[in-house]
Amino acid sequence: FTDATTAYDRGDYQRALQLFEQLGRRDAEFPALLYNEGNCLYQLGRKAEALARYERARRLAPRSSDIRGNLAFVRRELDLPSMSNARNPRELLVYLRDHLRPDEWQLLGSFVLLAWGIAAGAALLRKRSRLIPNCLAMVLLTACALAWHTQQGATYETDGQGVVITNHAVARQMPHPDAPTSDFVLAQGSLVHLRETRTDWCRVDHAGNQAWILRSALETVW
Repeated sequence: FTDATTAYDRGDYQRALQLFEQLGRRDAEFPALLYNEGNCLYQLGRKAEALARYERARRLAPRSSDIRGNLAFVRRELDLPSMSNARNPRELLVYLRDHLRPDEWQLLGSFVLLAWGIAAGAALLRKRSRLIPNCLAMVLLTACALAWHTQQGATYETDGQGVVITNHAVARQMPHPDAPTSDFVLAQGSLVHLRETRTDWCRVDHAGNQAWILRSALETVW
């Protein structure tokens, strides 16, 4: 890690990237490595690939101000919508939800259950009403369960997500270079959901639209 940061500090970004990636193969769940890989890729002019690394790092360390700051900066560079500007209540809820990982929502739910048990026991001993602690516990547990469930089906979707790394990737109706094009073009940096893979092609979903693009035009995020 020291060799990689030294190479980065002296401006040898390609060498630093190689060293960080070697470390990443041994510890892929370490967000600091992904963050530094993103920094190297940005310095090399590979902004969309940098965005993919920052996105992956954000899922592992969602409250890191450095990761979120660099991710927001690269999104602006690629003319992508800001993550922090919620345009409606739903986007605001998603923004707040993604400040915790699914395992952290589970842990929070466990603490709510523990606190509810203590509060309910105290109310029973004092012969007081348990309606308020029961209602509050149900609301908090429901919020934790919904956050976990929706994250599993979106932000941490097991089918996989990717970032478009080529400029204006051509979306086709079938996995063939001569197939008719779809009626939309994927901009560089677009986050897509991977639905199917066939040899050199991937079927992706973006904002409700599905199409086939070359696998080489994507970098997997999750």
